[in-house]
Amino acid sequence: MDVGNFKDLFYSMSRISQLTIQLWNRGGLVFSTDSNKMSETLSCEIGVFSTSVIRSAEFRHTYLNSQEHIFGVPIMIEDEIAGALLAYRTNPVRGLTLNELDSQKIINTKDMETFLASLSNAMEDKWGTEKEMENITEELSLCFEDLYLYSMVGTQIKSLRLSGSMQKNLAKDILTSMRVDLAFLVMPERGEEPLIVGDQIDELGIPDVEVFVDGLLAAIPLDAPVLEENYFLVYDSRDLVEYAKLSASPFRFLTVKIKYEDNFYGWLGIVSFNFNETFRRGELRLMISMAEQLAVVITNGDLYDDLENFIINMIKSLVNAIEAKDLYTRGHSERVSSLCMLMACCIDMKKEDKENLQWASILHDVGKIGVPEAILNKQGPLDDEEYKIIKEHPERGYKILQPIGHLKGAVEGIRYHHESYDGSGYPCGLKGEEIPLFARIIAVVDTYDAITSKRPYRDAGAAQKGLRIVNEIAGKQLDPHLVSVFNEICNEISEIGETENPVLGLMAEKQENVVS
Repeated sequence: MDVGNFKDLFYSMSRISQLTIQLWNRGGLVFSTDSNKMSETLSCEIGVFSTSVIRSAEFRHTYLNSQEHIFGVPIMIEDEIAGALLAYRTNPVRGLTLNELDSQKIINTKDMETFLASLSNAMEDKWGTEKEMENITEELSLCFEDLYLYSMVGTQIKSLRLSGSMQKNLAKDILTSMRVDLAFLVMPERGEEPLIVGDQIDELGIPDVEVFVDGLLAAIPLDAPVLEENYFLVYDSRDLVEYAKLSASPFRFLTVKIKYEDNFYGWLGIVSFNFNETFRRGELRLMISMAEQLAVVITNGDLYDDLENFIINMIKSLVNAIEAKDLYTRGHSERVSSLCMLMACCIDMKKEDKENLQWASILHDVGKIGVPEAILNKQGPLDDEEYKIIKEHPERGYKILQPIGHLKGAVEGIRYHHESYDGSGYPCGLKGEEIPLFARIIAVVDTYDAITSKRPYRDAGAAQKGLRIVNEIAGKQLDPHLVSVFNEICNEISEIGETENPVLGLMAEKQENVVS
């Protein structure tokens, strides 16, 4: 049981109330506000009382040396009795009988029960929160084993993504190999425009080919038996009134469902105005097979997207877990990301690069997930061994995120954000523009926020002080051109004035393609 921040509270209450407050566990005394050494007899008597409180799991009250009240409540950790919180008068009133003590109501039993219960509840809540945070962090850390499994299959999944060019090539291949006039791929539920290809569409006498294809699908009878086999076939449009109305020229029509298990994605179809040939059974089987493969590709693509979104959300949770561990940098990643986005606007960065920079800046410290809290929250400068552990976090973050395809353009910024412009940084000692642009931008903002954030061993620096130091190390640790850009941003922020969030205010002014 770690008394931690409660020590000061206990000492203050002890001085005010003239009570000695102690914390006992099953092994003995853990903490006492009375620095004087207890006599062996008194220690034994209090120890017996604390044991009775722990065993009974309820508030108890008795007398010390048959002269003074002592009170105790149990302390719970994860639904188990872990110890007892005790209180008794530091300077007992001597010479009074028990009846005289009670009659004078020197200490009110009910009040003491309420007082000690409030203290124990506060301690239990804090310990419970800390334990829950540790469990979440451990669970998230273990999840990284799943990331490596994902990296083994992610490339294969992504190679099956249904790109627009892939759809078009597929339709063209069908058009050629099956000697038809039209081939189409329609997936309206996915919000995609219908893909229709044909060699001589203008000569078919169809005013609007998209309306024509929509009509083909809309006229499919919902009770057609062949739909159970995932296809629909029209040998001659003249035989069916709804289809005869779609074109003055007769045609043949075959379409198959793009479906995987219970997921229906759309239709793959062909149309021919040539009656010298017919749709062969083998062509039907081929169309069904291709539609099934398409459905698998689409399903895999969706699963890939879902998995990637899950991983990204998990990584965001990891960032939150890291910052929850390090009480002095909470919000650091968000602040760094916001300022990096402003710099991206000022240097006219492309939309895709802005998105990659945003990921790199928000995740730049993800490698700290493996750094012990004792190092992150150390009350004083780090020793050489501790600093060595901290220096591993850029490379660790890179290895964690590198398998994720969605973050491919961001990981270099994460890996090299502690490189220095003069080559004295880590992990690789890159110099000047050898350092990726994203990493150089993050380095400027990260340095500024580190200076202006409160640390365990120093107070936060003022904005002007932080900016002065950033300028002093321009050309040494930081890219001098990017420092100049950062100066402009800081000037613009200061001109906005005292608003609730001047950074967000400036971002609102620079909305051009900033990733939300």
